[in-house]
Amino acid sequence: MYDLFKNLFDKTPCSKNGICSTNPVLNSLEAVIVNEIRQIAFYVVKLKELNLTNKNLMKESVLSLSVSVYDMDFNKDSFIGFFKNILNTKNKVKDFYLQKCKKMNIPYEVISPIYEIDEKKLDITTLTKFGEEIISKFYNKVKNNIQGLFYIIILGCKITSVDLIKLSLIKDDIEEYLFEILRLLSITNNIATREDKLIRRIKEFSNVIYKIRADLDFEYSKKYSKRSSYNLSCDIYKGKSLLVGGGDIEELYDILNALKYEDINIYLTHSMLIAPSYPAFRKFEKLKGLYKTGTIDMDFSNFKGGIYLTKNSIQGLDSIYRGNFYTSKIIPPDRAAKIKDGDYKTLIEDIKKLEGFMEDKKGKSYQIDFNLDNIQDLIEKNEDKNFLISLGQMEESEKEKFRDDILIEFLLPYETEGLHFVLNKVKDENIKVYFTYGNIYVLNTVFSLLEKNIKEIYLKKENFININPHIIDSLRDNFNIKIV
Repeated sequence: MYDLFKNLFDKTPCSKNGICSTNPVLNSLEAVIVNEIRQIAFYVVKLKELNLTNKNLMKESVLSLSVSVYDMDFNKDSFIGFFKNILNTKNKVKDFYLQKCKKMNIPYEVISPIYEIDEKKLDITTLTKFGEEIISKFYNKVKNNIQGLFYIIILGCKITSVDLIKLSLIKDDIEEYLFEILRLLSITNNIATREDKLIRRIKEFSNVIYKIRADLDFEYSKKYSKRSSYNLSCDIYKGKSLLVGGGDIEELYDILNALKYEDINIYLTHSMLIAPSYPAFRKFEKLKGLYKTGTIDMDFSNFKGGIYLTKNSIQGLDSIYRGNFYTSKIIPPDRAAKIKDGDYKTLIEDIKKLEGFMEDKKGKSYQIDFNLDNIQDLIEKNEDKNFLISLGQMEESEKEKFRDDILIEFLLPYETEGLHFVLNKVKDENIKVYFTYGNIYVLNTVFSLLEKNIKEIYLKKENFININPHIIDSLRDNFNIKIV
């Protein structure tokens, strides 16, 4: 089974911030975006203190926070427009805050800008220089131990924003979550914040991450039916085809609905493997299974048809050699056609013009197990024993180190529903959690456990190569995470 999951994550090294390519331009642009949104967060929190809230403003801010660029092949005009929208939002909320303070005749606080912006001269080069200035100031003025905590906060807020935007599509009551993300992000405006306060706030936010993930799993089960085991096919079928990747299963469901009467076969990348575990997805005859030829880059390069990246896809395109790309990403790759408002008409028309696969080809088949009744039975038979929850497949040598513990193994490394199920059935102090794989989503699952009284949490360091080393050091030093 290991060969099925070994290429699940984008292995592009990222020693700078754990959320994008090592390209310094992308690091700088990411820094500029986060800088503007955390200022918005500051004013949102100040308005909350005056009993003034605006759900739409908070949602817009969190949506912006969820957006990232992962390779240099991005649409520059889209990025500039995106930045201007954020800037406009910041100026509006700042002006509104100042007006209210003056009207109420109370003291007010403002954040001094790091740079002065002339919108008429705004371009990628200018924004890159602004970002370099932000990063330089941060590294020169902030101690290493504080840097790690700041990175945990920013990364935690960004990835939780992605989950919350997904949740907002199927649940209305999210205002408290929106505010909690912005409240935590706001603390990063003050680089002099004490270490103990940052640790306390991260632990508090840990519960927010956990609750959002639990709500998302619950809402998905309601909408798509309770998850169950399924057989995953890697067969190829003759005909027109579409490959979908990115992890946004709501978008996948919309695509399957839109194409259900079209003569187009739909395949998934590794990032979509959670979808078929919901029975509602398996009812679509056109959903054929996993397209897998080797590495992720090889899959994209060899696919005979259209390739669709969902809104929150983190797949970089740097090393992809060919392909007809479509996406709903807010900042799309330059080579990708933008799909807006769920209108797939152009996508369908284009795919019908592509060659598709010329013949059937038999591939491997995998049994993907997800049966919580079996887990329940295992727990009941081993009451008061210690349990080891492995997220991802453990090697035999690793299992031997925990031979006295009852092993519960979830093969999908981004799994949370199974983890939450066990946490609700077993005392925290009787649980150990072992993360065998690592990317930013898995790391946010680690963050979600920091307030729990779990006996031990292990990270397999060699598989967390994409993550800022300051984050790993901080998890070890401040939260007692075992790095193995």
